[in-house]
Parts: sequence; structure tokens; C-alpha cells
Amino acid sequence: WRHVHFALEQKVLLSINPRLVICSISAYGAGPKALLPGFDPVLQAEGGIMAAQGGDGPPVQHTLNVNDVGSAAMACFGIVSALHARGITGKGQALVASLANTSVALQWGEVTTYEGAAPYERGGHDNLGVSALRRFYQAADGWLAIAVRTPAQYSGLVEALGLDAALTYDEALLEARDGALAEQIALAVAGMRRDAALDRLFALGAPAAHDVRGYDSYDDPFLWENGYFEAYDHPTQGPTIGARTFADFSRTHHVMTKPVPDI
Repeated sequence: WRHVHFALEQKVLLSINPRLVICSISAYGAGPKALLPGFDPVLQAEGGIMAAQGGDGPPVQHTLNVNDVGSAAMACFGIVSALHARGITGKGQALVASLANTSVALQWGEVTTYEGAAPYERGGHDNLGVSALRRFYQAADGWLAIAVRTPAQYSGLVEALGLDAALTYDEALLEARDGALAEQIALAVAGMRRDAALDRLFALGAPAAHDVRGYDSYDDPFLWENGYFEAYDHPTQGPTIGARTFADFSRTHHVMTKPVPDI
């Protein structure tokens, strides 16, 4: 009934002002499930995200609210698109975004198939990566991630870590995350301090990064220098550090002042 009632409201509002852009966000959108309650973990399960991350093992829930955040972003894209269409046609419209739609949309690569398509990468418990060239490795004092995608980057990786260069790039791409090449990389990285390994990888153009939790990033001067964080006084929580807004605008300065709900 709520969905029917909202649809009637849309028709009434658009009949009064045809230029209105109206957006609804719910768990399931329209259809027979429109009235069912739904939250991010529920749609992670129903949309297949948990099973995909779990691989051959039990499902794995993402602690990030991927569908909540993604649905808000999808709704914003929809509103901007509707406003653009109104600029062309002079007419507004109603649009519906949902967690259910987002749970599928965020897996475009996994749900898109065609003849000859390669199987998509599988997750798994204690999953350090998807291949030897795209996974985490443990250095002497911490973890780092390597993500090599081009022949030049592979050459940089080989030189930076002193690897056996017997494998071509195409052969290395096929190496499993726990295969011979991965063991060779792991052995090389294990004997180095993380920052020293990263410096060598960076210098030779091999993509890599250190592994941190979100709050550890507060200590990264690069993120502060580039305005990725903002410090402000929250109306109920007091002094707060949070993520900046989603983009930098050359003409319109925007600062997030309330990214978390009141408690």
C-alpha cells in the first residue's frame, strides 16, 4: 500500500507541476516485495555479494554498507540525469532507486556474460587476492598489496624484488595466488621492511600500496594535504573528523557538516 500511495502522490504532484523531479529510495523498489523491510546485509545476501565474496566457503558479509552508500549514489545519478532530461524536454519525472537494484548494479562485471567470457574472479575465506600479481604479501613489518596489470609493470616488479624473470608477462598473469610465482614474491617481500619494498616498487612503476584500516589513514599527510578529510564541529557529537565531500568543485565550495546521523 505504501508503494501504491507513493505512486499516487507522484502522479498528483506531477499533475500540479510537471517539471518536478521526484526520487524514491527503498529496499526493493516496486513489485511484490515493495512492502518488505530490507537493509544492507539482507540485500548483500539476496543480491549475491556475500556468496561471491565467500567463494567455495560460507558467505562473507562486507562490513562496509555497500548497498546503502551505493543506493544513495545511484539515486543522485538518477536525479542529475532527470534534471538533464528536463533541461531538454521541459518535463520532470519520478524515479525509483533501491538497495535491490544497487546490489546487482554494483556487480556489473560479475552478472555480465557473453560467449567466450572468462570466468569472473572468485572470492574465498582468508582471501589474499585473486592471482599472484594481484594480492597481498606480508613484509617484515606489515602487509602490502601488489596489483600488476601491464608488461611494463611486471618488468618493474621483477626488477624491484629480484625475481626470476623466466616467466613472460602473459604466463605470469595465469599464475595462481598460491602458486610458484606467488611463493617467490612472498619470499622476496618477507625479507624486506614494508616501506622499503614499496619505495623500490614505486621507483620501477609497479603498482603497490600499504595495508591500513580506515582510521590509520588519518596519519597519511598526503590525504590531509589533498583535502580528503575535514575537521568540523558536529551539532551533537562535537569535534569530528570525517571524509570530505564526494568531489572538488572549481566554483562551488562544499563542506560536509553532517555525514553521520544524530544519536
